[in-house]
Amino acid sequence: MATKILVVVILGLIGLTTIFSTCKKGLLGCANTVYYFKAAAQEYHDNDSIPVGDTVWIEFNLPTSFIDLSSNKQIDYSNSINFGNFIRELKFTGGSILDPGTEYSPQDFKYILIVGNPTQNNFPKEGQAYNFSELNNSYKLKVGLIPTMPGIYALSISDADGVYRKGDECTKAHFYFQLNNTNQHLYLYQNNRPGYQISDYERAHLYCFKVY
Repeated sequence: MATKILVVVILGLIGLTTIFSTCKKGLLGCANTVYYFKAAAQEYHDNDSIPVGDTVWIEFNLPTSFIDLSSNKQIDYSNSINFGNFIRELKFTGGSILDPGTEYSPQDFKYILIVGNPTQNNFPKEGQAYNFSELNNSYKLKVGLIPTMPGIYALSISDADGVYRKGDECTKAHFYFQLNNTNQHLYLYQNNRPGYQISDYERAHLYCFKVY
């Protein structure tokens, strides 16, 4: 009986050691450490209408320190493991107030990856997943999208959730992205969906263009 009790105690200690080694803050509420950040991207082409074979660029050039929206403190969030963005391609098909009138269309594009890294993509029929490269105290991603078919399209960037740093999987960050310094040509989406009021989320994430 004493031997069995000793085995249970040893196994319990091993379990506690594993918990503490996996999560630096141990049992002291590490799962509650969450940051909320805002970040920006840019999409660009000189025109709202481009020929087949031309290129639309999506570029992220971010610092590694961000202001936490909850505490208003600056947080060094360098050395992240899974920080990136999912880029969706949508083709307008004609919608209404209740129907967005879009379909996923990654097959209508070729891709040029200048900076960044492809990562696991759980939704290949919707778009592409990339992680940022960390270079010179910045997170960077630059992707070119080349349309192969005519039509009216939108590119949609995503937010990033559950971002953690190397050696600290307990602390997580949520990044709210928005397009800055970008002529988003949202009138194309409005024309595709007459009577609909474009949401704040769509205004922050959509870039629209024609391909002829």
